[in-house]
Amino acid sequence: MESVSKLSSDRLNALEQALPLAEHFFDTHIQLNQWMDAMEDEIGVLDTPAIRPEQIIKLQEKTQAFIQAVTEHKPLIDKLNKTGSALGKLCNQEDAGKVQQVVQMDNDRYNALRLGLRDKQQALEKALQVRVSFF
Repeated sequence: MESVSKLSSDRLNALEQALPLAEHFFDTHIQLNQWMDAMEDEIGVLDTPAIRPEQIIKLQEKTQAFIQAVTEHKPLIDKLNKTGSALGKLCNQEDAGKVQQVVQMDNDRYNALRLGLRDKQQALEKALQVRVSFF
């Protein structure tokens, strides 16, 4: 009876720890995904490099603002990773795998945004150099 009581107490303790972590994890995941959806939409409508240097500079400024927004959201990714790791330790193996899958998908998506913007910024810098030397 003591053994069963101890197991029940341990399970209750784990569930009490897991519930706020799961809620926090879910909220962070939703917040990140809403932000990434908006960012991807905004980035998708950025103009392609123009001929005039002034237009390229404006695009660089927009891209730099997006890069700054990505940098500012890094703490959310870190929080998701930390919460996901703690939650995964409290879950069974199957659920821990699902948590890790969500973490990986969000990290991949965030990194794709970050790298895509970096590449766009580099392309704009090259375009500006070509246009300035052309004129």
